[in-house]
Amino acid sequence: MPQYPLWTKYQRLTSFLVDKTFFLAMICLLGMIVPVTLDVILRSLTPWSLPGTVELEELFMLMLVFLSLAEPQLKQRHIEMDLFFPHFPKPVQRGLMVFHWTVCLILVLVLTYEVGVISFERFETKQFTEVLAIPHWPFFFIATLGMALMCLALIDSLGRAVIDCLENRNLLALGIAVAASFLLCALPWLLEDTTIAWDYLLAGSCGFLLLMLLLIGRMPIGYAMAAVGTLGLMLIEEDHLMPLHMLGMSAPHTAMSYTMSVIPLFIFMGELALYSNISKGLFDAASKWFGCYPGGMAIASVAGCTGFAAICGDSLATAMTMSSVALPEMKSRGYNAGFACAALASGGTLGILIPPSVGFIMYAIVTEASLGKLFMAGIVPGLLLALLFCFSIYIVARLHPDMAPRGPRYPMHEKLASLSGVLPMIGLVVFVMGGMLAGFFSPTEAGAIGAAGTLAYSFLSRRLSLKGFRSAVISAVSMTTKLMLILIGVNLLGYFLAATELPFLLADFILGITTNKWLIFALIVLLYVVLGCMLNVVPMILLTLPAIFPTVEALGFDPVWFGVVTVILMEMGQITPPMGLVVFALAGMPDGAPMASIFKYVIIFVLCMLALIVLLAIFPQLALFLPDMVI
Repeated sequence: MPQYPLWTKYQRLTSFLVDKTFFLAMICLLGMIVPVTLDVILRSLTPWSLPGTVELEELFMLMLVFLSLAEPQLKQRHIEMDLFFPHFPKPVQRGLMVFHWTVCLILVLVLTYEVGVISFERFETKQFTEVLAIPHWPFFFIATLGMALMCLALIDSLGRAVIDCLENRNLLALGIAVAASFLLCALPWLLEDTTIAWDYLLAGSCGFLLLMLLLIGRMPIGYAMAAVGTLGLMLIEEDHLMPLHMLGMSAPHTAMSYTMSVIPLFIFMGELALYSNISKGLFDAASKWFGCYPGGMAIASVAGCTGFAAICGDSLATAMTMSSVALPEMKSRGYNAGFACAALASGGTLGILIPPSVGFIMYAIVTEASLGKLFMAGIVPGLLLALLFCFSIYIVARLHPDMAPRGPRYPMHEKLASLSGVLPMIGLVVFVMGGMLAGFFSPTEAGAIGAAGTLAYSFLSRRLSLKGFRSAVISAVSMTTKLMLILIGVNLLGYFLAATELPFLLADFILGITTNKWLIFALIVLLYVVLGCMLNVVPMILLTLPAIFPTVEALGFDPVWFGVVTVILMEMGQITPPMGLVVFALAGMPDGAPMASIFKYVIIFVLCMLALIVLLAIFPQLALFLPDMVI
């Protein structure tokens, strides 16, 4: 690639600024743990509590999000739909990249200006937090700074895309992309005298169609939802610029939320567990107890995934962590590689069902269901699904002993000794979940206590190096930022959909087709099975629930029960083709198997998930009796 000295200097400066602000975001994440943990300890041991904890968490959360927003853009680590894009011709791919980054840059520039205006308003009106009397304006200026850095990172991405088009002489693709991006941004004015501007149902339907087209073209999901929401509101308002100020206010207020702060805290807890190599102790204990049975090592892997899922709310992290320990062992014992990887991939999906779960957190944010009840509701179905997985492995191993041979039998004293590396983490999980469910602390406080406890245990047991600690913080902040960008986009899209009343009209339409609630439920399940083949867990929840949940409520389904069903269906999407993200990851491991071989055996575990959904439909109390009993 030819060298452009000025461009290279710009890239270096942008990279330097983004790296420094991302480091400050890492400090904010660590800072979030301190006041909450101190408050819980103080009020547990004394009659007092730490004042202003909620305010501190909100301000830390605001800084964490906006100081790190530019990092996924600069490093190209967005959550996006990548199913169709690789099959487009190269000139089309290059043109789409120019189109995406031009639209995103215009959008973020406008929102940066609006956030800046709000910052000056807060400065002039001298607004303060209620308890600690901390002024708002410095933090809103930090949000403006973060948005400005995001613009610099988008310019970097756009510059790369334009240079790629020029060097490959795709001038037509470049011209069409630039023209199309400005045409899209001008739609509110171009369509102001048409039917779509006043027919809200038509506007909402066209907006949803535009969103699907942007996602198919691989525009990052957060940007796509924000763009459609912004343009949609501008279109249906007579004064097209009027909604922009409200949307500019929405971005920092989405981030500055005590409810949202549960996301980085539980993610950090899981990342600490990941980099502490806790999975080895879990697998060693499980293999000594179950390894001597048919398919014992695979059963031990599922048992290890179940234990790790209790401290990590992410499927991919659960599967990859356990696989690094279990796959070499199963390979040395002569296991069928495809079957071994399928068992581990399926066991990994327990990471978003057994609490704490990122899936439940996202569901609670969208539906406003009780997060504590959702966590509690996931325990029994999660353990039941793990048992179904283990039973299926046992049956396959009995029918085909060569696929999953028995392991050695260990004496009881070795089995008991193996529990020594597991009991401290079990104690931490019981303390965190038990304390939350008993009402000693909230879900956000549980996340902080869990992260602090995992950190203390990891360092005291010498499981976590400084390098691992740094990697855990980086990973937690990066994942939080990607999720929060989508949540900001969801909020902007939500304002537009609420204005068009599309979700409620859709609910009325579905209810008008049939009065059989279980037929509608079956259609929703089918929809999620199909979408799971194309989308990742969090985007699927955030894209579909705003439209589907009003129907679910109108049909009389329990929101907590439906949350469990939804998360199980999301799990299924993690291992079904063609997306099957967890399968892709395992296929790329040194001891992995070809994807076709893994998908061949994954069907066994998919049937277990469908069986669990049927059981939950017949016996809803499997999910509900525990939260009803303790909360």
